[in-house]
Amino acid sequence: MPSERPPALPPALPPAPPRRLAPARPLSRREVVRVITGTLVGGVAALAGVASAAPARTPVLPPAGRRVDALLRRLTLAEKVSLLYGADDPAPRGQAGYLPGVPRLGVPELRLADGPAGVRLAVPSTALPAPVALAAAFDPGLARRFGAALGREGRALGMDVLLAPMANIVRVPQAGRNFETLGEDPLLAAELVAAEVRGIQGEGLIATVKHYAANEFEAGRRTVDVRVDERTLREIHLPAFEAAVRAGVGAVMAAYPRVNGVHAAEHRTLLTAILRGEWGFEGWVMSDWHATHSAAAALAAGLDMEMPSGEHFARLPAEVAAGRVPERAVDAAVRRVLGQLDRFGLVGGGRPRPRRDPAAQARTAREVAVAGAVLLRNRGEVLPLGPADLASLAVIGPTAASLLVGGGGSARVVPAGTGRTEEGPAGSPPGTAGSSAAGSVTGTAGSVAGTVGSPAGTVGSVAASPAEGTAGRAAEAIAGSAAEAAAGSTIESALRGTSGSAVGTALVTAVGSPLGGAIGSVLGGVVESPLRALRRRAGQGAGIRYATGVDLEGVPVPASALSLRRSPGAGTAGPTGSAEATGPREPGDPTGSAEAAEPGEPGGPGEPGGPAAPIDHTGARALPPGTSWTWTGAITAPETGDYDLRVQGAGGAPAFHGSITLTLDGERIAAAGALFGGNGSPVATSGGLLGAGARVRLRAGRPVPITVTAVGAPGTPLQVRLAWVTPSARRAALREAVALAREARTALVFAFDEGTEGSDRASLALPHDQDDLVRAVAAANPRTVVVLNTGGPVLMPWLDEVPAVLQMWYPGQEGGDATAALLLGAENPGGRLPVTFPRRPGDAPTASPERYPGVGGRAVYGEGVLVGYRHYDAHGIEPLFPFGHGLSYTRFAYSGLSVRRSGDGLAVSFTLANAGRRAGYEVAQVYLSAPPDPPVPMPPRRLAAFARVRLEPGERRRVTLAVARRALEYWAAGRGWVVAAGRRTVLVGASSRDLRLSRDVTVDAGSAAGTR
Repeated sequence: MPSERPPALPPALPPAPPRRLAPARPLSRREVVRVITGTLVGGVAALAGVASAAPARTPVLPPAGRRVDALLRRLTLAEKVSLLYGADDPAPRGQAGYLPGVPRLGVPELRLADGPAGVRLAVPSTALPAPVALAAAFDPGLARRFGAALGREGRALGMDVLLAPMANIVRVPQAGRNFETLGEDPLLAAELVAAEVRGIQGEGLIATVKHYAANEFEAGRRTVDVRVDERTLREIHLPAFEAAVRAGVGAVMAAYPRVNGVHAAEHRTLLTAILRGEWGFEGWVMSDWHATHSAAAALAAGLDMEMPSGEHFARLPAEVAAGRVPERAVDAAVRRVLGQLDRFGLVGGGRPRPRRDPAAQARTAREVAVAGAVLLRNRGEVLPLGPADLASLAVIGPTAASLLVGGGGSARVVPAGTGRTEEGPAGSPPGTAGSSAAGSVTGTAGSVAGTVGSPAGTVGSVAASPAEGTAGRAAEAIAGSAAEAAAGSTIESALRGTSGSAVGTALVTAVGSPLGGAIGSVLGGVVESPLRALRRRAGQGAGIRYATGVDLEGVPVPASALSLRRSPGAGTAGPTGSAEATGPREPGDPTGSAEAAEPGEPGGPGEPGGPAAPIDHTGARALPPGTSWTWTGAITAPETGDYDLRVQGAGGAPAFHGSITLTLDGERIAAAGALFGGNGSPVATSGGLLGAGARVRLRAGRPVPITVTAVGAPGTPLQVRLAWVTPSARRAALREAVALAREARTALVFAFDEGTEGSDRASLALPHDQDDLVRAVAAANPRTVVVLNTGGPVLMPWLDEVPAVLQMWYPGQEGGDATAALLLGAENPGGRLPVTFPRRPGDAPTASPERYPGVGGRAVYGEGVLVGYRHYDAHGIEPLFPFGHGLSYTRFAYSGLSVRRSGDGLAVSFTLANAGRRAGYEVAQVYLSAPPDPPVPMPPRRLAAFARVRLEPGERRRVTLAVARRALEYWAAGRGWVVAAGRRTVLVGASSRDLRLSRDVTVDAGSAAGTR
């Protein structure tokens, strides 16, 4: 693709026409806050060089406004500023952030928790499905229930602010956090974000919509300069944020990137002109963690709060004293914070907190997992599985036996466990491969927040080194974590700012990291795997057998392949990763600092030389809490080939670079427990360990230098294992799966990807040779069904070889039973794709490096408004699966389309019928075409309305959907929203490419005028 020139834009977008206050009348509680904040925006705007929205006037404040003003007058400058940046929590609960409040005046302390897929704390909480699964349901009502579950549990767990929902659009199909988003379409995202915000805040928890704005990928997110034109921002990337504001969201999080050369957290146009001036935002703006770059400039631009600490905003008292910042600007920010605390009833003692209801939470988690499941293919109606299938069923793949609850990073929670109590048949038929240890029911070690980065096993070019295959791609993932750390702050300050100087013991013991990446040792509740759920539902007479197919666990590297010396680290890891004490003494070493041979035969403690024992300090062999260790020496392979080398463990201390690391021939190739990125796996071992690894090429008999480091957290034993999957073991696992599939009537293959905050996926291919596994199993059994646990689109080179594919996303703690119920027909899949699946990597709208990840630190959003399905439609590219696609175990028919004018929009009516023999959900979708001669480049069609409709067999229903005026408009520079007049076609159907009905309408410059 030719190089693209960045759009010629000013550093910030021009402000829209000013909003003016309505005529005087009695004000609601919400309007009070708007009046307060709107009056004071003028002070900030003057400082920022932005014109005041209206002539100054003094409002008559009702009681709420007077309370806030009274509080503000009694606060000292130091107390005011203390409300504008994060601090250490004296009683940390493993949350993301903390503000101390002003107890003498009844201003409460605030605790802020991550929350896109559950309330992320040190204690277990409900692990909801990934938000992309919620998006696949196309159901705002369900989104509100999802939000209510978050809000209720957050309040019950002592939280006040939830850092959710995420409103960024899926632009880059391999972006690491796509699983946290609500799809690629701005209308769908806007409807769901607004509903989720209402659900969260209806329970009394303040929601924070994030990341504002244009933060669509992880690569270089702290430093990248996003170049995007105003129309693209307005039509694609801002609607979901605007919808959140219209829904009354209490807080907005400013993003990391620069937007047209200006940091998002210092962007006057985004934070003041648009957010407050146009949309009337009433709440406060906080920075993403370590996304603040200044004090005076950021405050002037509209940033109210620096998180997680006061690296910049702590200087505000000095800035005020020096005359560089007017105190009224500080007052404006504080007033916005206090206004929301008053609005939510938190000032002066607060509201009673609800009791937790784990069973109700689990029901919501399961409902979303089922509703978001998408049946992508079902040739020959292989699904649902019947009695004959259950009598002879091969189940293959790691995530069949160890539920992939969710993605990595700040969205990862420790699951509370399944809401069901019934138990099914234990164990497996004799001879079942790997069934006894395969975790039919797994303790949720996989939920202990392992970060996931570039997939191990999908290594690209091999570096030339004595190891002949040191994983370049794994090293890049590790380097990405290092860059993230360098761009942010030290480990110690990051953790102090996250949840206080004492965060370590409470948080690390349970999950290892406040930000999502370390290894923990507390398993949380019992989470049922799909394999276990299938066996339970099928009953005692079923013939369900299991093979891993892809060995992610391996075995400890044997002593015969190792020559190592172990030495204690410089000190014990304290709560923030700092050294506090000397490591434990080895026998014969009175100082605790001398190197010693790893215990083994014949080399023992204090006896240098001889082969080392395996590094397998797990279970009863775990190392003492809070200790740190280094193993150095060499590894020698028994055969030449590609080895998967892995470090696995639990109880590691949080660290940007990982708590347990593996370095081969001088290159770090694995980092388990990295706060962000790294190359860990979300899939736990059968013993509940998390880890990281890479594929390397080793030559038989050739020693290669190796170093393993481990830093433990206080309060929990440190478990460490060095494992490998040898070439012969990998081949054996594949042969075992193929043999099992060949003997069975039907084969189920569970495949997965590894999405995480902090790094993007290395490619759109499935990691760990899973494409080869699917092909081999499909060749052995024509009745092969693939179940996908992915956070976004993946390539499927084997698609034509399998009859059925079920997309389950990251299904949360109830995903095991939900998956089994759908496969067996107890539930009918009704989800639809909220993202397009490309057929080839080069088909994606961001395939050009100028667009992603950018060149020279600059990413050009050159696709403009042609994001997602709009791009494929505009360029005539056939996707693998289109936006909105999804099948059912029943059939639906459309008829009788009519379109009429309704206000300044359209009312679209049609008849929907269930023509099959089962009840089910259909997602009816309305699209609107561009006029024949569009005034600006427009996609051929865009989603204009949708509804999820449940119909019984044979039922017919007249459905009417409203197309809002905004769907008829485009953004014109200097003019705002303008109707695209002319002949438009209304299309109705089951996906963006399955359109059953159409009707032309004539749209005038004001609204829809008629139909024909």
